[in-house]
Amino acid sequence: MSPYTFAGAPFAAEGQADYGVLGAPSNLGSTTRGGAMAEAPRAIRLSYAAAAPENLIDLGDVEPEKRNLEHYLDQLTNEVKTCLEQIKQTLLVLGGDDSVSYSVVRAVSEFHEGPVDLVHFDAHKDEHPDLSMGIDHSNWVTALKNGNLIVSDVERHGYRMESEQPSQDLEEQDPTLVVDMAAPPVARVVVLDMGAIDPAFAPGVAAPEPFGLTPVYVLETVSKIVKEGNVRAIVLTEVDPSRDINEQTSRLAFRFLYNLITR
Repeated sequence: MSPYTFAGAPFAAEGQADYGVLGAPSNLGSTTRGGAMAEAPRAIRLSYAAAAPENLIDLGDVEPEKRNLEHYLDQLTNEVKTCLEQIKQTLLVLGGDDSVSYSVVRAVSEFHEGPVDLVHFDAHKDEHPDLSMGIDHSNWVTALKNGNLIVSDVERHGYRMESEQPSQDLEEQDPTLVVDMAAPPVARVVVLDMGAIDPAFAPGVAAPEPFGLTPVYVLETVSKIVKEGNVRAIVLTEVDPSRDINEQTSRLAFRFLYNLITR
């Protein structure tokens, strides 16, 4: 058992398992507070000692071949599609900034040859309309919605910026569908920007915003979604170890994923 894999799970470049952990150590898509998000996959893996479930493997990291975001997003898309061949149920991806989510959703859509339902936990919409400079952390959802049947629905949780409709009761909010159904979805992808969680629980994120979700709400909501089936990937993003306090956010990220696959 290696301490550098998730929960000491075996590293497996080949073979199959129900769940697999893949690191996407990139902050190439961050335009503001990039910090140390590229260090997040390692920090999350090392934050907690736990017994690895038998149905889990660690697939390592997809290190950027060059410091070019467009190239990395293509690289990550191809690697995720390869990993989906190994993983029977759900691929767990450790970002990285939010832009890596674009590659994961795109890969699931291409792998299963159809549109994907996206469940998005975030304090921000990530729907900046300007794509002229390429995809980044602020517009990756826009890029997906502009794609050819990549996304069918987007279910939102935790948005609370001034320019967006605030969440009145975050513990009881109803998700809002913002993209009309284009075709029956072939799979679901859950994206958890850790900034969706209140900074009292997750201080080590790129863009902390007060009045966020509680960890219990997020865990129970995602657990329910997973039990409904067909969740092919869960992406966890925006952990910044350089802004964390006593590894609090990295440990929360670890326990969130660990609890999901061991419940």
